[in-house]
Amino acid sequence: MNENQNAISSWSESSTRPAGFRQTLKVGDAEYGFCWIPAGEFDMGSPESEEGRHDDEVLRHVTLTRGFWLLETPTTQAFYEEVMGTNLSYFKGDDLPVEEVSWFDAIEFCAALTLRLPKGLVATLPTEAQWEYACRAGTKTPFWFGDALNGDKANCDGYHPYGTEVEGPCLDRTSPVKSYAPNPWGLYDVHGNVDELLLDCCCDYSAESAVDPYNAPDGDDRWRAIRGGSWYSDPKDCRSASRYGAAPDPLYRNDDIGFRVLLVVDDGAPKPEDAPLASALASFYERLEKAAGKPPVDEALENEGTAALWSESPTRPAGFRQTLTIGDAEYGFCWIPAGEFDMGSPESEKNQRDDEIFDRTLHHVKLTRGFWTLETPTTTALYKAVLRTYPNFFDDGDDYPARLVPWDEAVRFCETLTKRLPKGLVATLPTEAQWEYACRAGTTTLYSFGDALREDQANCVLKRPDMALDLLWSWYDDLKPTPVKNYPPNPWGLYDMHGNVLEWVLDWYGDYPSEDATDPAGPGDGSYRVQRGGSFSSFARGCRSAYRDCGPPSSADRTFGFRFLLIYD
Repeated sequence: MNENQNAISSWSESSTRPAGFRQTLKVGDAEYGFCWIPAGEFDMGSPESEEGRHDDEVLRHVTLTRGFWLLETPTTQAFYEEVMGTNLSYFKGDDLPVEEVSWFDAIEFCAALTLRLPKGLVATLPTEAQWEYACRAGTKTPFWFGDALNGDKANCDGYHPYGTEVEGPCLDRTSPVKSYAPNPWGLYDVHGNVDELLLDCCCDYSAESAVDPYNAPDGDDRWRAIRGGSWYSDPKDCRSASRYGAAPDPLYRNDDIGFRVLLVVDDGAPKPEDAPLASALASFYERLEKAAGKPPVDEALENEGTAALWSESPTRPAGFRQTLTIGDAEYGFCWIPAGEFDMGSPESEKNQRDDEIFDRTLHHVKLTRGFWTLETPTTTALYKAVLRTYPNFFDDGDDYPARLVPWDEAVRFCETLTKRLPKGLVATLPTEAQWEYACRAGTTTLYSFGDALREDQANCVLKRPDMALDLLWSWYDDLKPTPVKNYPPNPWGLYDMHGNVLEWVLDWYGDYPSEDATDPAGPGDGSYRVQRGGSFSSFARGCRSAYRDCGPPSSADRTFGFRFLLIYD
């Protein structure tokens, strides 16, 4: 949907438009301000005399032949969620900058936003030269506001002041955009708050004058430039010329890294810096074509008349299987009846190390309601069928487990799927107790198969190879998941409860109760969500029925997946 279809002329190049001229773009129900950055020249980098200077801040004269529009603030969480439908940020707030985004996330945002813009208007990331030119806004000092910073004029670590001996504030988190004064061209937070991802690779450049420079990835120079510093940075690393790099890896997310969007009218001339966006746009168009003609998610009730089949039944045997149609395929769910079990592990359990940080005190648990558990981890095909996208770069195949999925995204998947289910049927992540009960399937051994795992029973690491450390890392990187149902199921029909991918559960991580518990749901709050089951890179002891792991809910890793359950409410 192009909210601004008739406004293309107002975004075109103009030699008379003043620097910093502001106009707004409507996206969803909100308007976002963009500032005009005219064509011009400047000295990029820093003189050798500048305090805190790094060797890669080579001073060179740069000419930018085209003007562009730059978002007046770092991309906010409200803006990101409107365009992408998700928000993985660690610090939550609509007016806070989005963070915990990778370079690929930022490029995909630009591609998705471009599809909503007037034809010919393109959203992308700025190059390093464009960013520094806009940041300086005609100034030559370390910061646009002068030679000193101690956290008073930008959100950074004021305990390590620059250009002054006076310590200032250190917030230890992001701050709402526009909390500090803008630079002369109307841009906020070009120093501090979040580092900003750019198009270029962070490689060395020469001192020769340059016209519209762009450092394309070449060989090992794959790291993308980030600029501006963050809430976590010392002031010296927030200078206009300071350069750092971030891996262009879907796993490389951090709570101090965000991005800022640039808009430009496409003149049709091919440019090297267009390649990343062109690739992302092609991917988005392919997804849109696949989804063409399909009804909206909240109207696609494939199983409308089947609710009664999923209701509670005291006579239904454990492991009873039935299917649910989602998209063009059927997915199997196994019935897990109400019951009791001993959760956790005894201190004598083999392979339980004395220094384990994850409490697993043995305690008796009663579950008063039965539930249906997906017989496999959520597959790539199922993930795509529900969310109509698969925003990561580990698309192993339709029958492989979806991975690189944060807890937040797993919850969004369940919420979206619930809209497509028969009325009264709810999709949710299991609680930790529900997961272990279903995994054990009535067993009390280390694994549902017994007290040892064989290589034909689970996808995990049974023995660490004897090799040099540098070779060991390469071996680790080569470990991969397998298609679901590649190993035998447990006694209740569930596959991959040991190994393949770690599975998120609902609970916050916390110590177990020492007394018996009924339908436990974990602590009321916390910093980490629990994961269970181990993965393809876990040693066998990390795949035991009782083994607990955890991670921040916004974090993603190549080993993170999930399995959901259905409950008739």
